[in-house]
Amino acid sequence: HLLQDDFSQASACCDKVLDVEPTSAKGLYRRAQARLGMGNLEGCNTDLRAALAVHPADSALKRLRCRLQAARKHERRRQARAFRGLFDAFCEAEQPDGEND
Repeated sequence: HLLQDDFSQASACCDKVLDVEPTSAKGLYRRAQARLGMGNLEGCNTDLRAALAVHPADSALKRLRCRLQAARKHERRRQARAFRGLFDAFCEAEQPDGEND
């Protein structure tokens, strides 16, 4: 499912595996990948932390952690751009006439 970008189905399959074996590093890793693909950064982080607790030296987990960090950085920048315009417009609306900088 991950190869087909069917992240929702991949996550559901991993949920079934993790119901039976909650500390399955592979199940946690695959679900973290699916959650990252869906944009669920917090869910990805939760699964990634749990998988790293089981296998702290796993290189695939470390690469996924780097991808998550990059996605978080991108999301913060996207939000900053979105809110920057909102706050600028609000501040301009609050200034009395004739007091523009």
